[in-house]
Amino acid sequence: MHAKFPVGFNWGLLNILEHTAHHIAPQIPLYHLARAQAALKTEYAGLVTQERFSLSKIRETFAICKLWDPVGKRWVGYPHSR
Repeated sequence: MHAKFPVGFNWGLLNILEHTAHHIAPQIPLYHLARAQAALKTEYAGLVTQERFSLSKIRETFAICKLWDPVGKRWVGYPHSR
């Protein structure tokens, strides 16, 4: 899932929020992430989804998503999630 931020917001954070591309290839320089994200969206149409950023969506994501504990070999919630 790729979050779409207001114009200028992502630029101000040096494109680090082009998250799908960042996770697939963290070695891509920040200044190439927007282009890499666009290429992923084209190449994998239908697999890379996009949603407009909102605080309610962040809350929902944190409630659903889990973190991998490599020591305990299990999925765990965020410290403040219920």
